[in-house]
Amino acid sequence: MAQQVHHLTQFAERPNVTINVIPAEVVAHPGLTGAFVIMSFDDAPTVAHIEARTARIFTDEPRAVAFLQQTAGKLLALSLNPVESIRLMTSIVEDLSRA
Repeated sequence: MAQQVHHLTQFAERPNVTINVIPAEVVAHPGLTGAFVIMSFDDAPTVAHIEARTARIFTDEPRAVAFLQQTAGKLLALSLNPVESIRLMTSIVEDLSRA
């Protein structure tokens, strides 16, 4: 696990990658219901890809996309900023490396 977290910190050095970590103290948050990705395009509608335990779907339905955009905003508000996130991840790598 230490190598995986370290690998993520290296990815965060790329100009097109931002990592925001939701700290463990935030017990319940809207991200626990499943993973999703929002994809925006210049010449096509915004599309969301939603992953559940047994299904994966793509949708461009405006209400569903808007709901997921709001959810992403809430998750971002709960997360640490990128600098704090990398600091936390680095400390996790150090702790795991000592074990």
